[in-house]
Amino acid sequence: MKKIKKSAIIVIGVVVLTLIVMQMSGFFRDKVQPDVADHQPRLAPKDAQFAVAQSLTQPVFEEASGTVQAASRTMISARIMAAIREVHVRAGDYVSEGDVLVTLDDRQLQSQAAQAGEGLNSAQAQLDNAKQNFDRQQNLFKEGVTTKRDFDAAEAAFRVAEANVQRAKQTVEEMQVALTYTQIKAPVSGRVVERLAEPGDTASPGSPLLQLYDPNALQLEAPVRESLAMSLSVGDELKVRIDALQLELAGKVSEIVPQAEVGSRVFRVKVALPAQKKLYTGMYGRLAIPVGERDMIILAPEAVHTIGQNSFVEVANDKNELERRLITLGAVAPNGQIEILSGLNPDERIMVE
Repeated sequence: MKKIKKSAIIVIGVVVLTLIVMQMSGFFRDKVQPDVADHQPRLAPKDAQFAVAQSLTQPVFEEASGTVQAASRTMISARIMAAIREVHVRAGDYVSEGDVLVTLDDRQLQSQAAQAGEGLNSAQAQLDNAKQNFDRQQNLFKEGVTTKRDFDAAEAAFRVAEANVQRAKQTVEEMQVALTYTQIKAPVSGRVVERLAEPGDTASPGSPLLQLYDPNALQLEAPVRESLAMSLSVGDELKVRIDALQLELAGKVSEIVPQAEVGSRVFRVKVALPAQKKLYTGMYGRLAIPVGERDMIILAPEAVHTIGQNSFVEVANDKNELERRLITLGAVAPNGQIEILSGLNPDERIMVE
């Protein structure tokens, strides 16, 4: 008996709950038949303004990220071994061709140059004596007073003295040239990118002391996938974006390294950049490579309405009757209008409130 009562209570509860749901859903209310419902279209106001959805053909680009590099770098090194007395520049300094960059200790060379000068003076004195003796022996030989042997010996001594003077002069010239090597000058104009030596260090031939690059000859180096790189040619003009400077530059392809990197299958493309004051090596840049064109529909942004995450427009027909239509927005077009991905056709009129 208790089980029957319990079941009855459950049944009654389910029925009551069903009636409540039906009441809330309007089941017991009178329905308006579709054929008598108010379907009068909404007309646009007489003073309403309209925007037209336009079709636009836009180039499509593929980006390749790269790094700004110097087109050429100059390594500065010494030609002789000597202690560094002074380094006149630091990283970031701009130098002109001929500026003194590093001064080496020249005391030992000065001493050697002085010795070479003294050796030249001694050789010249010996040459003068040998010349006088040769002239005297020559005259005596003509008069028949001296022998042929003595004359030949005087001539040989004179020729040896001449050779000694020439060697001494060459040594002096070499020492003078070596002294010029103690003043290391900039071979080209450029910016110091790296300082590799300090005063007190020993400079040796071939060991780099400084590194220069020409800030007016920079390029963006970027890895580009092989199928895209093959569509490029030296001299092609491409857009380069330097994000840190909010700068867009027009560069030209200067080189396409004719070897793909194993694994990634990309080619290194170098694009020459115009001179810019705040552009430095190592900065990040993006290369925009054209890959074709696509058609897009654009609309003035003031014609678009947004509620929450939904965007819609009021589309007017030939009778100025409005239809509210959901649309999907894309990116902002270059002319400031908005791309419409779906929901509109070209030439449709959109009411602007």
